[in-house]
Amino acid sequence: MVKRWWTPSSKSPARLGEWFYLMDGGPSTNDLVASGVLGPLDPIGMSPTLLSEDIEAFTGACIACGCWDPKGVAGPYDLEVNPQTLKGNPIDRRVLRYKTMERPIGSPTLVAKRSLLEAMGPDVPDRWLIGRVRVQGGGEIDELCTIIDPESLWKRLRPVFTQGWFKYIGSATYEACRECGRLLDRPGSQAWYLRAQEAAGEKASADVAMLLVPLSAVERAELRDRKRWPRLDSRDIPVRDAIVDPYGTPLPVWWEEFDHHQRSCGVSPPFPKIPIEPDEPVGSWLEAQIEERGYQACVLLDGEDLAERCVVYAHLWACWDAKVARRIEGLNDAKLADAIRVKLRDRSRKDWLPGS
Repeated sequence: MVKRWWTPSSKSPARLGEWFYLMDGGPSTNDLVASGVLGPLDPIGMSPTLLSEDIEAFTGACIACGCWDPKGVAGPYDLEVNPQTLKGNPIDRRVLRYKTMERPIGSPTLVAKRSLLEAMGPDVPDRWLIGRVRVQGGGEIDELCTIIDPESLWKRLRPVFTQGWFKYIGSATYEACRECGRLLDRPGSQAWYLRAQEAAGEKASADVAMLLVPLSAVERAELRDRKRWPRLDSRDIPVRDAIVDPYGTPLPVWWEEFDHHQRSCGVSPPFPKIPIEPDEPVGSWLEAQIEERGYQACVLLDGEDLAERCVVYAHLWACWDAKVARRIEGLNDAKLADAIRVKLRDRSRKDWLPGS
C-alpha cells in the first residue's frame, strides 16, 4: 500500500505576493549571439551542443547533458558576442532600449542590464559573480553584464505534485544523463512553489534565463513599471509552509540521490532506462550501471517503442499513487507493455494506463 510521505497541496495553501520570477516577456529574437558557437542555431538558444569549447571548460559542463554547477566556477564569466550590425557596431541600440535581460544563444549565463541590478540595490546578493559582455573584434557593451549565482534559489523551486503528472503522454519525463548520472526529470506540472523555510530571508537569485526576486526588490526597483522596464515579465511564485511533492530536501541532483530518498520512504523507483542508438556512445555513468545491473535493466531495447517508455513511467507513478499501483499489480513488464500498446492504439483515449 502506497502511503504518502508528503503533504497534500490542499492542506498547505499557497501564499502569493512574496516572491516573483522575472523574464523577458517579449518575442525571442535572440538579439545577442555568443562568438564561437558550435553547431546549428537552436531557435531558443538552449541546446547544450551550442556551447563552445571554452565555455565547457569554464563551467565544467557535462559533455552529454550540458548541465553544470555554478559552485564550481572560479569567478565571473566574460561573455564575448558577435557584432550585431552590418557596419560592425557592437550592438543595435534598440536592444538596450527594449531588452532588460535574456540568455544569448550559446551563453551559459543570464545577461541583464546593469541598471536593473543598481535599481534592486540591497536585494542583489554579494555572492553573485558579475561579468562583462564584450564584442568580438574589440569593444565592450558597458550597459550589460553576465550573472552567475553560485547558490541559486532556483535549485529549491519545487513542483506541486498532482495525480496527473504522468496522465498524458509527454506530460512528464523521467530520465538520467548517460554520461554524468544527473536526474533529468521534468514533472508533469506547471505549478511550482518555494518552501517558506528555504525562502525566508533570501535575497534575489539568478538562473541561466530568469531572476527570482522577493517583493522588496519588485517594489524598490518598480519592476512592474512597463515604461521603465519594457518587456519585463513578472509573475508570482507561490510560497508554501509544507512540502507538497515526493522529492527529498534538498532537491536531488543525481539519480542516486533520488533513488536513495525514495527507498528510504519505502518505495522502489524503477531505473530510468536509456535508449542507445547503434554506434552511439554508451556514456560513463550508464556503462557503470550496466555492469552492476545488467543490460536489459538499464537500456530501452527499442527506443522508438513508446509503450516501453511508459512501463518505466507506470512503475514510478505507482510509487506515488495507490490507485495506479493497484491497476498494474500482477503485470510483469512484458504484459504491462502489451496492455499499454492496446491503450495507445485507441487514439480517442488519453489515459494510457491499463486497468480502467
